[in-house]
Amino acid sequence: PKLDFMTASSCPYCNAHVLPNIDNSSLLDEEGRSLLTILEFPSKVFATRQPVDLDHSYPKSKRVILRDVKRTDRTVHYFSHKRNLRKVHRILHIYAMFHPDIGYSQGMNDILARFLVVTDSEIDSYWMFCSYMEKKRP
Repeated sequence: PKLDFMTASSCPYCNAHVLPNIDNSSLLDEEGRSLLTILEFPSKVFATRQPVDLDHSYPKSKRVILRDVKRTDRTVHYFSHKRNLRKVHRILHIYAMFHPDIGYSQGMNDILARFLVVTDSEIDSYWMFCSYMEKKRP
């Protein structure tokens, strides 16, 4: 199904309509709050410009991501902790959902892994990965 976003207010930066700011973060654990932080701005912008299609490219990406995350650079101590593998999992899913024309390809997890090891931040790693992918795009 395609996600339809209800609009509520105007964004002062792009003159687009965005979702109201609803704070349910008290109901989430630390990982959930981190995911919300990563998603907050891009979801507001993309919701007004690009539909998220969960029917076509995303299911395929989802299956490949699940397989590849388990294989992410297991020789690096950082990825011996499941919480760090969950970071890779979340970031790749977000990227695949918001970039359906690219989706996910095998090996993206290894590119993302370098950013996570250096920054240990999902937010910074997500944006660094997006920037890298944009520059390497044919």
